[in-house]
Amino acid sequence: MPIEALWFTQAAKPARISLATPLTAESVPVTKTPVAVVVLDSELGDFQKCSTVFKDRGRKDERKGLPSLLLGYGGLIPVIDGGYGDSGRLRQGVAALLKKAAAVGECKAYVIGATEKIFHTVGGSAKDIKPPRPVTSGPARALSSLEEWPVPIELAKRFMGEAREYQSVLQLILRAKDNELPVLILGETGTGKSVIARAIHDFGQKPEERFVEVNCGAIPSELLEAELFGYEPRAFTGANLSKPKIGLWEFAGHGTLFLDEIGELTLNHQVKILLALQGRRIRRVGGVREIPVDARVIAATNRNLYGMVLAGQFRLDLYFRLRNFVIYTPSLRSDPSNIALLAKAKWKKLRGDQASLNDDVLKELCAMRWPGNVRELYSFLESLNSIYRTDNLRVEHLTELQRYYSVPDAGSGAEADDPVYHRIECLRHLRRADEVVHACEQQLKLLADGQPLSELQRSILLTQGRAQLQILLAHRLYFHSQETYDAVAQVDSDLDHLLLLPEHDARPQTRFWNSTLAPHLHQAIGRLFTEVEQLTGEKVSGSKAGAS
Repeated sequence: MPIEALWFTQAAKPARISLATPLTAESVPVTKTPVAVVVLDSELGDFQKCSTVFKDRGRKDERKGLPSLLLGYGGLIPVIDGGYGDSGRLRQGVAALLKKAAAVGECKAYVIGATEKIFHTVGGSAKDIKPPRPVTSGPARALSSLEEWPVPIELAKRFMGEAREYQSVLQLILRAKDNELPVLILGETGTGKSVIARAIHDFGQKPEERFVEVNCGAIPSELLEAELFGYEPRAFTGANLSKPKIGLWEFAGHGTLFLDEIGELTLNHQVKILLALQGRRIRRVGGVREIPVDARVIAATNRNLYGMVLAGQFRLDLYFRLRNFVIYTPSLRSDPSNIALLAKAKWKKLRGDQASLNDDVLKELCAMRWPGNVRELYSFLESLNSIYRTDNLRVEHLTELQRYYSVPDAGSGAEADDPVYHRIECLRHLRRADEVVHACEQQLKLLADGQPLSELQRSILLTQGRAQLQILLAHRLYFHSQETYDAVAQVDSDLDHLLLLPEHDARPQTRFWNSTLAPHLHQAIGRLFTEVEQLTGEKVSGSKAGAS
């Protein structure tokens, strides 16, 4: 049965629409302006169950407005029980939400629950309309207006997906392959960044040339320059004494140099990469002669490079040099239906063209959480194939292997059972939190000079800073200590308070910065630094103990 709803925009009176069920990303289509979708509070359960599309914000806190509770959740559609006692307060709350969303440039839908009495009072005179055509919400991750070029069958097999985000990636690969601009591939771990880089090379103008992959995070920092640029005889202790060593950039020749995990580069290495990109020349370690290089450069990372720029951890000039041509890789969360498509194709590859997965198994796979995205899904299927040599795979096999390997389902926290894995995840989580907190600090520094936040800075704090903090805060165990979690949570709460202060009056913003936010920011930064130092020390101590 469709769900009856009221559709609010800034420019018009509410209208009645019907939302398609079962709920998907297209059930609540988003226009080019923000919209509020009011439903009966008895219907909210259907939205809350679909956590890959909707973000459950519980019941509205009477002390907070809708903007502070619903803005800044990336591609997810926030859902909240409004808890309003009369229709006038609902209208006021919705109007404030849509005004603030438009001001910060967030164009998406917000689902709000209302009692039956208020719903029918507000919608009594509303006219029925058809839901608008769906368009991409939040930051554009699919270029829907691209002219569709024919996709070679072999390319479609390499990067599979039916959703528009996947089709957009294929169209961008076709465009990237025919030019020599640097390409920057951004996306979560396991989403196929290296597959895309290889496809750009293989389907490009020089597939016969070399494709050289460099994992910037896997090579020790002190060796990276020698590996990438090469070195002359006697350049350093241990260098070959008879002949120079050709670096990987030079070795790539007229082909492609793929710099994976470029977000792991030190600032010193970033400068040298930038100079090589600009001048198309390198200098070997210990050398004086500049060597021309012609390889096309593709870079990739799972980190937020712009956040690192704001935190002073990544050079702005290199960031803009790389982002001439950007490709975003979609996560499995963005379109869970793609899990079934990928799983069926992988299973046929493992077991033969006649092999198939039954509907119950596919449904269970789609319901599982895949933080490692496609790489984790494929690994799990390979394990199923290796352990259960049966043509009749059942859901029981999946759940049994999931428990055995501690593959985390939603909210299970099973990964915390392995101390080593948990420590690694804590380090990754804490460093990410440190990046986000430092990025927020950069946006807030002008408050110390008595200047109010600009609209752009408020937008960045809301849609990037707070949104990312709340994602991090959802995983309490990875902060390693309650004190560090509380310090970061306090910063998130302070930012919420700051963004509710008058926008153009610097005085209350500066007072709040000096008295509250600045001390809490510095405390959070200190706690994060201490936790990283402690975990790193534990790792070193553990290694020494094992060696003895």
